[in-house]
Amino acid sequence: MLKDALYHIFVYPLESLLGFVLSILHHWNGSYGLSIILLSLLVNLFLLKLFFLADRASKNHAFIKARLDKKITEFKRVFKGGELYAYIKTLYRQNHYHPIYALKALGGLALQVPFFVAVVFLLEFHSPELRGVKFGVIPDLLSPDGLLWGINLLPLLMTFFTLCNVWISSQEKGARIQGGVIALIFLVLLYKMPSALLLYWTTSMAFALLKSICVKYIHLGKKEEKPSQEKHHSFIVKVFNACFTRYSDLSSQDYKLYRNISIFAILNLCVLVFLYNPFALYASDVSQFDPKETWNTLGALFGFFLLTSFLLIYTTSFFYKTRLLKIGTYGFCVILVIALVYNFILDYNVVTGEGYGHLDKMVFLANRSVFVKPKITLILIDVIVGITASVGVLFLLFYKKYIEKICLFLFYFFIVIVLFFIGEIFLNINSKKSIQTLNLDSQVTAEEFLPSFNDRLLGFSKKKNVLVIVLDAFTGSHFQDILEQYPEYYRIFDGFVYYNNTASSGSSTYFTTPSLVGGQQYTLANLYQKYGKIIDLQTVITEAENAFRQVTLDFERQGWRVDILDSEPAIFGASNSQWLKNRDIAFYYDYPYEDYHYVKNRDKLLFERKTNFWAELISYGFFKISPYSIRARVYDRGWKFVQDARERLLTDVLNYSSDIMNLSSLSNAHSSKPTFKYIKSMITHAPFGLNSKRGCLPDKTYLTETPKKYLNFYEKLEEDQKYHFDNEICAIIGLGNFFSWMKKEGIYNQSQILVVSDHDYGDSFRQMQNNDGEMLGLRSDALLLVKDFNQKGKLRIEKNFMVNYEVYNFLQKTLGKQGDIQKNHRINQIGTTLKAEMRNIYEVKDNIYDPKNWKDVTKEFLDNLNKKEEK
Repeated sequence: MLKDALYHIFVYPLESLLGFVLSILHHWNGSYGLSIILLSLLVNLFLLKLFFLADRASKNHAFIKARLDKKITEFKRVFKGGELYAYIKTLYRQNHYHPIYALKALGGLALQVPFFVAVVFLLEFHSPELRGVKFGVIPDLLSPDGLLWGINLLPLLMTFFTLCNVWISSQEKGARIQGGVIALIFLVLLYKMPSALLLYWTTSMAFALLKSICVKYIHLGKKEEKPSQEKHHSFIVKVFNACFTRYSDLSSQDYKLYRNISIFAILNLCVLVFLYNPFALYASDVSQFDPKETWNTLGALFGFFLLTSFLLIYTTSFFYKTRLLKIGTYGFCVILVIALVYNFILDYNVVTGEGYGHLDKMVFLANRSVFVKPKITLILIDVIVGITASVGVLFLLFYKKYIEKICLFLFYFFIVIVLFFIGEIFLNINSKKSIQTLNLDSQVTAEEFLPSFNDRLLGFSKKKNVLVIVLDAFTGSHFQDILEQYPEYYRIFDGFVYYNNTASSGSSTYFTTPSLVGGQQYTLANLYQKYGKIIDLQTVITEAENAFRQVTLDFERQGWRVDILDSEPAIFGASNSQWLKNRDIAFYYDYPYEDYHYVKNRDKLLFERKTNFWAELISYGFFKISPYSIRARVYDRGWKFVQDARERLLTDVLNYSSDIMNLSSLSNAHSSKPTFKYIKSMITHAPFGLNSKRGCLPDKTYLTETPKKYLNFYEKLEEDQKYHFDNEICAIIGLGNFFSWMKKEGIYNQSQILVVSDHDYGDSFRQMQNNDGEMLGLRSDALLLVKDFNQKGKLRIEKNFMVNYEVYNFLQKTLGKQGDIQKNHRINQIGTTLKAEMRNIYEVKDNIYDPKNWKDVTKEFLDNLNKKEEK
């Protein structure tokens, strides 16, 4: 674990950067050998300034040592033993010298080592592409060259360049011997290494030799004399000099202030992007990430912070002693202020008042319009913020000392908060067996990854069962289209009633789930009325806990075994689950069958499973500090900076489908008690990518099965919505297989089954057909399928108006209780995703696909709510 974390901190970021550069070079010239040579040259050119500084430090050391050695020789003529040691030690202390400073002579080599190690890992990553690739006379870049009748030429050439460099760059006998020994050690270590690696290192040594020749014979790097003072003092020249002041005209104190402000501004920006925002998001819900990858993910984020900070500070250091120092410092301060404003103040669509919604596996649940509309107004806000920040920083620069202190304070503050987030992350992580810890080449079986509670969770009774299956974001009217394409499901879903005119009580899982198990009283609109005000999210969560607690206790008290898979937003942990003690009730979370599903199908998958989200987290960090016009590009139906985003999404698709697609193979009929089960599945939730023609496995190359009659509505949809229909088909296939298993086990007739969706996914084509291509409400077309005990006959379609919280009434009837007494009208509440804020309230009656049956009663509802709150 520690070794992997250190790799992700110190090697992986640099490896990724070099890999990106190598891929660009290879795309440009088509030759891996030439690309490796060019990569080595670019690295050496970039580090040239540091090489000169290292050489200068080495020469200063040599000068001081020569002077001290002369003095020590004199001491040796007079003193011996402990007295000599004391005099030498005093001499070193007076001259601020220590023998360990001799390592400064290796500074240039030390600069190359991190890049060399990164290249080793990089070439290992590219080994499949390099195998058998020729370059000039080198037959295979992944093998030693063997060019001199079986003797490897590149290591010898590398050693020759190194020895020549040592001889030219140093006149001291000791330094030459030391450099020669190091060159021979490298020869032994690298002699049998792949040609690609030797090509990189030999090029570096050749560059170092060329640099030493230039320094010695051409005096490259010699300090230029200061330019003469300007003679013109016109107004334009004075303004120019005020903005672009020469380094020589700045006092030593001002120079240090501007330099430090620039450095701290860069550090603060990098902290926000790579540490503060990603760590805050990680800590907000650790269940979204693989606990086995926590060290690696956080390590990679910290590594990219170190690398990016170094690159930016080092690059800007080229301009410290130029006219660009002041204006560059000003620019970084303006960028920092803009970043702080958007990160902490304008972190939503300020024009419409809408947030970006809940992040689920790094996917925003808000509609794209929240990010880009109204476009002109959002761009205007960007301009206003930019101008305000520029003027504000210009004024603050009159107080440079305070800016330096503020930047330093912000840096320390962010670091402290990051440390707090790290502690929170590790406190909340639950250990979880992960497929990533196994060698998949071994004979591991999928059964080894079944959760210990599987026999209970999927254990049904021969006596009686009540099963509620929630398909998150299933668009209700799509089921009828699926039946038209797969008419055999009329027979498989026998005994069911399909209510094809069912509204959702809200637009988000958080706000509809409580009403599914608790009834109409738990809809968000009714909760507003109950509390007499617009409630917060925590209140919704508390009410959801009440709803689940009530329904599970009702069933358990009547002798039922109760199992709940994913009761979001109600999460029962150590602090709120005392009521479960000695109860035959169990709650389960996350995706308990994801590893089983992966191992079971790993030979059929066309992609590599990924669980490390560092790239998306960095993109999120950029997103948070970006103005609106840039945000819409950083996140455009996915993270634009993430090259493996599609593979990452397919990993989520695989995990989300792991429950429904395995019900038929993992269920049993061994329960001695009647069972009540609530299973919420994400199989129909974004992201999408299931291919029903390939066994409902994720596939990024398939063609959608969405009916052609709906293709003209695609321009109204997000990119991923085009494939929502395919995941819904697979959900029905998975349920069909499960129902066939139930029939085979003889428990289908003894079971009441309710299949429902919490809301749709914004692609109700039936609503769009009748409403000029626009949806009615927001995600209001819900699925409702009901099969009662001993119900038989062909699947029947009912058109009478329903709401998805009718599930509660069916459950109450089973318990022998009376359900909700329905009002004369139904209220469909539309809210944002993360907050329990109200957007619109509608009265809906009769046909939910007819715009005439929708009435916006938001104003009336708010007026009544305000009157109630005043009372």
